[in-house]
Amino acid sequence: MKSSNRAWSPLIAAVTLIFSAGYAQAAPPTITYQGQLKFEGVPYNGLADFSFAVYDRATDGTRLCTGEQYDVDVANGLFTVELIFTGTDCFNGDPRWLEIAVRTPDDSATLDPRQLVAAAPYALYAYDSAGGTGVWETAGSD
Repeated sequence: MKSSNRAWSPLIAAVTLIFSAGYAQAAPPTITYQGQLKFEGVPYNGLADFSFAVYDRATDGTRLCTGEQYDVDVANGLFTVELIFTGTDCFNGDPRWLEIAVRTPDDSATLDPRQLVAAAPYALYAYDSAGGTGVWETAGSD
């Protein structure tokens, strides 16, 4: 996406990881991303397309995986998307940054700065590296 000279700003409300029972069968993990989008300080209202990319550095670096959501309803600046990333080695325990690009009917921009991915999505790494069971053991009913 081409960056605009206008002032888009993201605010992260929450990033959480949701596992489904199907993940043990190698279904991709889903990350729920909730945010607030403002244009020139005013909450945006309308449809927007979002492109998400995970990088290994806060600036420059290597793009490791991507995810997109189209026609996201943004109300009073608030939106929620369910992301399934495509790519390999996306979450391996190393620090990761999320870059967000947004396109509306009137404008498009890559939001800056990239957002540091918090610990919750790294539960995926612990779960995945353990093969869904691995380092975690069942003791009795616990």
